[in-house]
Amino acid sequence: LVLYSLYQLIKGIGYSLVFRSFIQFNKITFNFKYYKVSFWFFLLSILGFLTSKIDVYIVDYFLDNKTVADYQIINSLLVFIMSISAFIYNPFIKNIYRINEVVVKKTKKTLLLVGVAIAPVAILTIHFVLKYFLNLSFSIYFYIIAVFYVIPSFLYGIDIVTLFKQNQEKKVVIYLSFGILINSTITSILLYYNFGIIGAMIGAMCSQVLILILLKTKSNS
Repeated sequence: LVLYSLYQLIKGIGYSLVFRSFIQFNKITFNFKYYKVSFWFFLLSILGFLTSKIDVYIVDYFLDNKTVADYQIINSLLVFIMSISAFIYNPFIKNIYRINEVVVKKTKKTLLLVGVAIAPVAILTIHFVLKYFLNLSFSIYFYIIAVFYVIPSFLYGIDIVTLFKQNQEKKVVIYLSFGILINSTITSILLYYNFGIIGAMIGAMCSQVLILILLKTKSNS
């Protein structure tokens, strides 16, 4: 973290030197309105991170170091699969803001089909990674939970963008906060009763399903 922060500092100083002729330091002012508007997007970034990682911190509290390390890898692999949906629609966000509702609905259906096609293949790949690289084996229930953990991100991504379009970022913040609360509560309870990695996965899955239900309920109201 120290090295990364030092790198960012050096990069910032370097940019300042290279572009010093374009920077008018005497005209730099503090725009409170800008930070007031952007605060919700900053908060969304933090909550988005916690939504997918809070279970890792809880696992770290309850379980041994080896299990924590294994779960970190499992979580990272699953989050990477979930992020594929964002990789797909992010380049077209401007278009989503401009096009009509019919096209948006078609885009949602396409994204769902992509998720349904990708998820089983990706989960199967994770199975082989866990088996041959980490020497871990899980029951079929683990992989079913993993599928239901991954799929919602392909279903609600466009709904989040739509709420942004409608200037309803606060609702997204509320929904993500509920997701974090559910993830924390269920994961903590199941780990307390020694359900291990499966318990953490169930908590994470319930969180994603809840966020999906909240977003779909809002988008259909």
